[in-house]
Amino acid sequence: MMATNPRPDVASLQDLRLVSKCFEGLCTPLLFQCVRVLPRAESAERYMQILESEKLNSHVRKVIFQTRHQPHTSKHGRSCYRIKSEEAEDQYETPHEFFLSAMKQVADFENLTHAELVFSVTCESPGSDIDAIETLEFREEVLTTFFKCLVSATKVVNLSIKNLQNITPAAIMGTATSAADIEFKKNFEVVMERLTHLSMRIISEDCWPEPAHNLECGFMHSFFFFELQEYWLKPVAGNIVYLKLYGDDEVYWGFFPACNLPHLPKLRTMVLGGISICSEDQVDWILEHGDTLEELILDDAIIGVAVQVHETFVDIPARKVVYERQDIAGRPGFGPKDRGKGRPLREHQLWLDPTRWHHIFHRLQHGLSKLKHFAINHSDLEDHAFDVADSLGSALEEKRYAAFNEIVWHEFEDDDPDEALVFAEWEENEDDRIVVRRPNCDEKDWRALKELLAVVRRRR
Repeated sequence: MMATNPRPDVASLQDLRLVSKCFEGLCTPLLFQCVRVLPRAESAERYMQILESEKLNSHVRKVIFQTRHQPHTSKHGRSCYRIKSEEAEDQYETPHEFFLSAMKQVADFENLTHAELVFSVTCESPGSDIDAIETLEFREEVLTTFFKCLVSATKVVNLSIKNLQNITPAAIMGTATSAADIEFKKNFEVVMERLTHLSMRIISEDCWPEPAHNLECGFMHSFFFFELQEYWLKPVAGNIVYLKLYGDDEVYWGFFPACNLPHLPKLRTMVLGGISICSEDQVDWILEHGDTLEELILDDAIIGVAVQVHETFVDIPARKVVYERQDIAGRPGFGPKDRGKGRPLREHQLWLDPTRWHHIFHRLQHGLSKLKHFAINHSDLEDHAFDVADSLGSALEEKRYAAFNEIVWHEFEDDDPDEALVFAEWEENEDDRIVVRRPNCDEKDWRALKELLAVVRRRR
């Protein structure tokens, strides 16, 4: 257990395997249940040796294809990405042939059930002159090969894509009509329709050199509001029992960008990373799965206690951002609707949300009658958080509450709720300023969380 949980300790397993024949028999299946392919010829060769081994092939249940040695390289300062990368071997602009060749043979693992693809966390900003190695063309070529090879890997029902850029390939959307694009779309649909487990970490391009304006990027809104549901979740909605959905550390999806998610009638496990809750809609969607949901994990989820948005984009009574069809470069898409034409408007709209975590914990306790495991924590969406989310323990951090002013989420800086002031000047006129304090409800939140955890433990 020490060598395998929550993540396999390969060095310990290798040492233990040498102790005796008995331990060799115990450790070999654990050591080879997951094979990782790096963009290095030696890695591909070892992969082929395992693939061709009668003794080892049957142990492999999961294969990870990782396009970079260091996919977690920081997104900040990307114009220096080539210089700052610690691995010279990561400096390539087209997929290695040996990497694609290894991917094409993945179906030869006779017991493979889980395939994972890991891109770099650094991605291209369409239309900018920022130098990013993993362009949209690079990612699409890898995705095309990945889904093509999985068509014949018929036992694969568990799919993970880490650092998927929030721009769905045109072929998947059906807007590209070449023979290759049509084949890509067909392969994608075949694989997605048989999945029961889906994990995705979505990353976004930086609006560099002004990252504060990331949320104004049109692709981000179109992906979360439209593409995620239409092209990635609808194909799996009828069969999916496990869903893990993460944003990156610069985007709290849910409110802005808004996110529409379909009902998943068989869902048993839901893992959400980086979701922002500014109304009851997100909680209502979770509660829709009360008939089936047995496990709920919330990582770095925040409640927006104060939200300031441009009034032109919102439905004030409903407290929602209004979206409209806004095609981008010939691609079907949606974005915030400018509803201000012809209307007398203030510059922005400010909402103070009374919802607190103890309210949500109470709703989950009484609305999810089959829930047997719950966890909430704040990993800051670090690169490894996506991998170990299933073993996340519960903790209530100060950052579970935040405030949003038009384009940026702000954390409360002081631990003392009476002193923690944010957004001292919402208006230019100091007389109209609104002071927002961190909610003073730690005791209520802790009590409600403990009650929820006690209830779900009794159901096991």
